[in-house]
Amino acid sequence: MQNGSEGNVIYAVNERIWRFIMKLYGGGPEIPQIVRSFSIKSESDKFSDARTMDTMNRSDHYDSTRGSFGFDSSFSYKNAIAKSKPCGMNNERFYCYMNACIQCLLSFDSLVQYVSQKKYQKALNTKTSKFWWALSEIVDFNNSKINPFTPTILRRIAEKFFHPHEQHDSHEFLRYFLSGLQDEINIQSNKKEIEFKDPESAWNYYKKHNVSLIDDLFAGQLISKVRCGNCGHVSTTYDPFLDLSVPVIPDKTKNFDDCLTAFLKEEEIKDSYTCEKCKSNSRVIKKLSINKFPQILVVHFKRFQTFPVKKKIKDFIEFPIETMRIKK
Repeated sequence: MQNGSEGNVIYAVNERIWRFIMKLYGGGPEIPQIVRSFSIKSESDKFSDARTMDTMNRSDHYDSTRGSFGFDSSFSYKNAIAKSKPCGMNNERFYCYMNACIQCLLSFDSLVQYVSQKKYQKALNTKTSKFWWALSEIVDFNNSKINPFTPTILRRIAEKFFHPHEQHDSHEFLRYFLSGLQDEINIQSNKKEIEFKDPESAWNYYKKHNVSLIDDLFAGQLISKVRCGNCGHVSTTYDPFLDLSVPVIPDKTKNFDDCLTAFLKEEEIKDSYTCEKCKSNSRVIKKLSINKFPQILVVHFKRFQTFPVKKKIKDFIEFPIETMRIKK
């Protein structure tokens, strides 16, 4: 556009280009943004809520009751959702992988309250608490309604492993962040290798050394059974987990239950396992089951296929938004 009186030329650019120009010249006038929302009303809705185009394509209520997974468990996220509305975050460069994880963590009221009240300070096992310091900065920004804010401390910490000018995986970053929070609180000791006779003794030993709120909220327990094809011996291990990486199989996995069934399906392992009894390297069968669910279940959908062709799997997966119920 051109202003006829003064001859000024004005160019309209998108937000990404505008942010780049702002950084290039060290500042500039801020342009207020108009946030558009979409509202859907139905006769069954008691309240009208704003939605984005992404959530408009998803079902509001999905009751997952199918499948047989070898456990009986149900859990609801309603008590964990934070009462305060999330604030905006600056998303320049490639920080969407980090911001997505932070927004998820800020949605859990138990974690936000724990950090807001600085309870972690009494539980620290070291004088340097960079990860909890970073999370505390984020929660303080969120509580103060500074909108948008920048998680400066966490960015500086992550730069060692996550280059700021490259794209990264959100799941990988979340594991890195949660592990850092764990290490600064959990008991630092030389853990002995112990063969546990049952899952409860293994879980009690794990909880004895892992006392952080991260473990209280996100830790669950897997049971892994490996049967030797030569002598029939079954080796059982009990492994804690902070998340589940479930497969996405093109044209076969339609919803979360399908992905979880594929994750727990028996798997044949060839020439990569030595039986602890007969010492052979024969074919073995591995079977996973979930013994304990965490309060907050983190699920990673494995959308990248490496064989026979490397590509991203774009199949839509139905997922329960509000509550999840899994039964035998």
